[in-house]
Amino acid sequence: MVDLAAPNRDPLPLLRRQAELEEAVRDRARHAAGVLAPDADALPSAARLGAALGQAALVEYLDVAGRLHAVVVVDGRVRLHGLAAVADVERRLGELRFGLRRLAHELGSATTFTALVERTALRLDAQLLEPLRPWVGDRPLVVVPTGPLHELPWPILPSCLGRPVSVAPSAALWHRAATAEPTGDGRRVVVSGPDLPHA
Repeated sequence: MVDLAAPNRDPLPLLRRQAELEEAVRDRARHAAGVLAPDADALPSAARLGAALGQAALVEYLDVAGRLHAVVVVDGRVRLHGLAAVADVERRLGELRFGLRRLAHELGSATTFTALVERTALRLDAQLLEPLRPWVGDRPLVVVPTGPLHELPWPILPSCLGRPVSVAPSAALWHRAATAEPTGDGRRVVVSGPDLPHA
């Protein structure tokens, strides 16, 4: 075990190694094979999905030949929308990660990296959510990301401010969780506050 607090210990090699391992995990997650549903009942129809969503909108992103597309489900209706090139979105995500990492580790000017994060979040919002606004409006969102979008902290996007946003691995799994009978005593604990790094 390495003691980062030890005197004369340079943390930069360890931070670089951490970044490399995180990137390797992300790459594996992006290329993991999907799991087929065991039966057709596990795949909800548009009507059943719409009923479970209520006033919310579901947006599932797809990578089709290097371009992002979004399948939007609102009020039981399904629409397909072409969006940006995947490579362009990946570049923006890299910029966002870089800025957030610099801010988190207090490396460099907070003003510079805050501006970078805000600018990049605006650009990602314009690519991923703004084109869908006529259909999703201000509804609560259920987002099903693909590939690199699993890394995106969705609440950082301007279109997500002030609205509930849920992220799910698939529409079918979200539907199963949303329509499952409650179990246990129903009590949950949510913790937030300063100096709670995992809250």
